[in-house]
Amino acid sequence: MSSEAAVAIILSEREGRPSILLIRRRESPNDPWSGHVALPGGRRRPEDRDLLATVIREVAEEVGIDLSRFEPTTVIGPYSPSNAPNLSVTVFVFSFGARQVSISTGGEVSEAFWVPICELLNSAGEAVLPSGRRVQAFIWRDKVIWGFTYRVLSEFFRSLE
Repeated sequence: MSSEAAVAIILSEREGRPSILLIRRRESPNDPWSGHVALPGGRRRPEDRDLLATVIREVAEEVGIDLSRFEPTTVIGPYSPSNAPNLSVTVFVFSFGARQVSISTGGEVSEAFWVPICELLNSAGEAVLPSGRRVQAFIWRDKVIWGFTYRVLSEFFRSLE
């Protein structure tokens, strides 16, 4: 049985630089992405009329941003994470320009932070996970962005070229 999810690439100008909002998921034994740096979003619930409703609900729950008054600039995907091949994830891109966006984390998120896109792009390389596995990743400050989030962001950045 397959399920659907939606995540958001949220862009905003921070200190004059285009930036992207990322989150670190809380540690949880029931979460296959526990502790990972990710895009805000999550699984579709039966009450969500569509995946746009899913991403609006999830972003509000996780980072306190109300996307309901905004239209996505782009929709990409769906993608399937390698560790969840029956999950179909659609990515909605929202651009806030120079408008300041405040964030507040909810129960599933331990932190949320803005990363300048140029710094993220310049940080691409290889990381070694605690398991010893080597992966392609963005390494920004003490954050390792790898796996599904790395793949989605890499494809998004390539689409901008």
